Amino acid sequence: MAKKRSLDKNKKDIIGKGLNENLNLFLKHINAIRDTFLMEISLILPHSKEVIKEFCNFYDNKIKEIDGSLVVEVNDYKKFKQLEENASTAYLALEIISNSLFVSLISRYDAFFSNCLKEVFKIKPDILNSIDKTICFSDIVNKESLEDIKNDVIEEEIQCLLRGDHKSQLAYLEKKLKITIKDLPLIEKNFVEITERRNLIVHCEGIVSKQYMKVCSPIDIKRGDKLTIKPDYLISSHQCLYELSVKLTHTLWRKLLNSELEQADNELNSLCFNLIEDESFALADNLLAFALENKNIFNEASRSVYIINAALSKYLQNDKQKAQDILNQKDWSASSDSYKLAHAILNDNYKKACEIMFKIGDKGEIEEFDYRSWPLFISIRKEKVFKETYKKIFNKDYSIIERPMGVTKALLQKKKKRLSPELETKLI
Repeated sequence: MAKKRSLDKNKKDIIGKGLNENLNLFLKHINAIRDTFLMEISLILPHSKEVIKEFCNFYDNKIKEIDGSLVVEVNDYKKFKQLEENASTAYLALEIISNSLFVSLISRYDAFFSNCLKEVFKIKPDILNSIDKTICFSDIVNKESLEDIKNDVIEEEIQCLLRGDHKSQLAYLEKKLKITIKDLPLIEKNFVEITERRNLIVHCEGIVSKQYMKVCSPIDIKRGDKLTIKPDYLISSHQCLYELSVKLTHTLWRKLLNSELEQADNELNSLCFNLIEDESFALADNLLAFALENKNIFNEASRSVYIINAALSKYLQNDKQKAQDILNQKDWSASSDSYKLAHAILNDNYKKACEIMFKIGDKGEIEEFDYRSWPLFISIRKEKVFKETYKKIFNKDYSIIERPMGVTKALLQKKKKRLSPELETKLI
């Protein structure tokens, strides 16, 4: 519902800006990895389809099995070897791209967590007092300042943590800062499996090890199996890391800097707004639930925005009953016209909504561009009464703003048209 707002880069007194910038950079990187994966797969799959089909046809028509051995005519041998190599290369290309980008996903998380720790130490330097470390006299005399010594201690502490397992890294922050990351037990199961699968791919070519079985306790996987990275798995891994990073950052920001709740709420609202625009509803639902269950909210206006956006996400998924349940968390009778307008739209009361639109006019909280771009107005824009009201307010006809389709959505749609599910399962 609300306009997207971001931290003012000129305000140097926003101490949590580093935490937020680290989060935004990480989300940008993992979104790029996800989209790169889909682009690469989209390019390779059609070619792989033809190559594998050609090899299968040749195999069925030209290859015979005699006494347990494969037999091919001499004149067909070279073609057989070339087609076999082409099919093998196509399959390996898919595996290499999938594995490489999946490993990059976890590498970006490690960089995010490292930078997150640096920001935490910067905001709360007294954490260093609890670090039990002995520094050699020679190391001290070679430093130019106490700040250099402190930076060395921080760097060594971070490197020591990063050498450990990912689960213990989160436990470290929870213990040191006495925080509880919401839904961590639910997220952690997937998170640990993702990081353990990364280790298998890097060190064991994806072959399931005793360590993996011990840590993950999978039901349908046994030791010696080879794990692969299919599109659905990489996308779910992306969502897991996205959710974890947002919840971790905002838990830290609100715990360490209670005076910056307004900025934190603005950023989290903006992030959820973007997810709704991109139709990433599952992530939007999770993060808006996290926002509403958080006790550290700046004021009632921030809470109202979260409620409207949470209801809007369900409304756009055609779960109108759930949208109503969310809206009913609050009495909107004393709210401003912009909230009443949102409430009317989410109740499909378009006549009342247009009356409020006219009351707000052309110089109110909601501007002309908002009516044309906000996802809140997706349904009502189709109505004749909306277009008539819009023209009365702005003295011009309503026109659609064309918004380019996101990379992920466009590629997934194209892929569904080109490939059958059966073929995709065989190839990846």
